This record gives sequence, structure tokens and C-alpha cells, in this order.
Amino acid sequence: LSIMQGDGAGNFEPNRSLTRAEFTKLAAASLGVSDATAYQSYTLFPDVLYTHWASGYIAAMMKAPDLAKKQIIRGNPDGTFTPEKPVTYGEACTMLLRMLDYTTADVGPIWPSDYVVKAQSLGLTRGGAAHGENDPITRADAAILLRNTLRTPTKEGEKLYAVAAADGSWCTPFSYVAFTD
Repeated sequence: LSIMQGDGAGNFEPNRSLTRAEFTKLAAASLGVSDATAYQSYTLFPDVLYTHWASGYIAAMMKAPDLAKKQIIRGNPDGTFTPEKPVTYGEACTMLLRMLDYTTADVGPIWPSDYVVKAQSLGLTRGGAAHGENDPITRADAAILLRNTLRTPTKEGEKLYAVAAADGSWCTPFSYVAFTD
């Protein structure tokens, strides 16, 4: 699906932890944002200038009409985003559940515990390593979480991605016409 790629040398680095910026880019790509240049000029957080490599993806997640209403990403209470900070298991589970249209009312008020429990109950964490809610996640676990999320129906029963079309291709929500399981 071209959601995750290796580093410049072609290495996947499965045991390296992901940053908040990297996970946001993966989440955006999972939702069909393949080109975020239209959002590159926005500076929404003082620590994510428009020149930051992920600023377009971060802005797209907050400004693109279909994504903004989901509130998939949020900044810190002090107004920053801390893009280079490792993304935690709880943060990843929260973003994935929001991608599937779950809200605090659906999940529970205790963050991040309720989000981790809900992600586990939906099978989003199936096949991944066990983590504490504040532990950083690795690239390998992020790939597993994203794969599981793309295979899980939204709260309303819709799919983010079709399983696979007859020709072996995948359909994004923006290119989806019809699919069968």
C-alpha cells in the first residue's frame, strides 16, 4: 500500500521506535493522503514549522475536511506537538481508534488506558508485542497496528480499505467503488 517504507538506504529498521511525526505520516497515508504538499505551508504548532519534513502530513490531519472532524491528532496541553518525541503505545492506539471514528464517549474517559483496552478488544494489537501504554512503539509494531486497523471496520461498520480488489489492488476511501470480502 506504500504506507511504510524503509530509510534512505532501503532498510526497514523494525526495532527502531517511531516519532510522533512519523506515526502521523503513516496514519495520514493510511487514510489516503499520499501527497501533503497542499498543506505544507501551514504552521499549526510552534515546534512544527512549515519547513519540517512532516508538517504537510500533520497539517493535513488537522485541516483536511474529512480528517479534521475526526480529531485524530492533537497537540500537547502547552500547544506544542513534539514531533521528534517517540510515539507511545497509548498515543498510537488513540490515533488508530480515532481513525475508526471512535470518540471518548465510545471508549471511556481514562486516557490512555481506555484507548489501549478498546484497541485490544477490537483486535488492533493482535500479533504485536506487548507494551505498556506509555512505552514507545517500534516500526514493526506500528506496521502490525496499521495493518490490523485497515482490516477493522469503523464504528459504523465501514472499512478504511477494501481487503483487495479482484486484480490484487487495494482501494482507498477516496478511490473505493466496490469490494467484496
